[in-house]
Amino acid sequence: MRLDRVSRSLLLAIAVLAAASPLPAAEADLSASIQGFGFDLHRRLASERKSVVFSPYSLWLAFVTVRAGARGETAKELDAALHLPAGGLVDAHRALSESLRASMEKGVRAYERERRRFQDEEEDRFVERDQPLLPPVYQVLNRLFVQTGLPLQERFLRRLTVHYDTPVLRLDFSDPSSASARINAWLERETRGQLRGAVSPSSFAAETRLALITAVTFRGSWHTLFDEDVRELPFHGVDGETYEVPTMMLEEELPYAEDARLQVLELPYKGKEFSMLLLLPRRWDGLPELERRLSPELLSSYVSRLQRRQVVVRMPEFQVRNDLDARRALQSLGVRRLFVRGKAQLGDLSPVPELCVNGVAHSARIAVDRRGTVAEAVTAVGLEFGVEPPPPVYFIADHPFVFVLRHPKTGCVLFLGRFGAPERAPVGRRATPAAKSDDAGGEGE
Repeated sequence: MRLDRVSRSLLLAIAVLAAASPLPAAEADLSASIQGFGFDLHRRLASERKSVVFSPYSLWLAFVTVRAGARGETAKELDAALHLPAGGLVDAHRALSESLRASMEKGVRAYERERRRFQDEEEDRFVERDQPLLPPVYQVLNRLFVQTGLPLQERFLRRLTVHYDTPVLRLDFSDPSSASARINAWLERETRGQLRGAVSPSSFAAETRLALITAVTFRGSWHTLFDEDVRELPFHGVDGETYEVPTMMLEEELPYAEDARLQVLELPYKGKEFSMLLLLPRRWDGLPELERRLSPELLSSYVSRLQRRQVVVRMPEFQVRNDLDARRALQSLGVRRLFVRGKAQLGDLSPVPELCVNGVAHSARIAVDRRGTVAEAVTAVGLEFGVEPPPPVYFIADHPFVFVLRHPKTGCVLFLGRFGAPERAPVGRRATPAAKSDDAGGEGE
């Protein structure tokens, strides 16, 4: 039996030889920094594969940690790639992490209130097909593993404690099997078995002296349940092939925006503290153009225009899993000295010379299906008395799209990716590109 809820995301980022800290500024600047870094990285990764998933927040956090120990040109390269302000690092991470934690707790409380409200009803609204529908659960884990005997700068250690609540554990990396076993035991224990055997002995070289492990997990049930009728319908992939995919359906009042090139839909999770934004080009071959345009400003402009509309949704169930070479992607963003022995300039991290980052492994997976909590009976919002509501708009995701799993209150992007095609054999090939008709997409702007 599958235990995945509507969306269950697991992310493991391993930055071999790294550590932690941002400095002062506002949550909005912090989220814009994470978004800018994430969209730049997305463009690099999307050029290499049909579908992509990764955690901008996790990777950003890992390399801001490294930045806390960097100097000179290495620091400048990291500042540029991470979109950090010229005045220094942003010291709002603790406020951001507390806001994320508070939102998760609020979502759990909302779930519990509703569960108690309906516990006496004949129909159990919190169990579907013998599978309990759960509140959103979000978790970030940070730990710095350091070679026994390696000295660290006191200022660096204070930043780990003050800004990230990141414990330091000593290991002997000369025994990779023992080191990976201890790290895996910690990950399995902290994630209650969701991450097992995530780190292999081959993750570490004989020269490894530090490893920062950042793990992010998210599991959430949709605020509104998709229909039980999941059908096999065509999906036109980014490769030009046509696939039959399990497609879920829903008609509901949801936050929606559009223009002549793009439709944007927000799907909230239970408690409405987290949501998934879907960015769907009008054209089936419009994904590359959208990805070239992605920026914090573009995302903000669409989010600000979201309005509740009656929307007919058709979108695929999908799963994406990636094992990414984050080092190569970061090098393409201009972070080069960090990986070169003798040039990394990490003197604020450790007094030991010749330190450099010798590897970055980033593994992520996301599974999205139709399960979620049954919607509450809510009166429609924003309609004036006596005015006929507008006809529903159609959001038909039968071709590639971008997904953004985010925290709306702060704008922090937890997971980002594209669904370009499923991992299955195609059933045909699309003949020619075509724009979607006005009937399928609602009015343009």
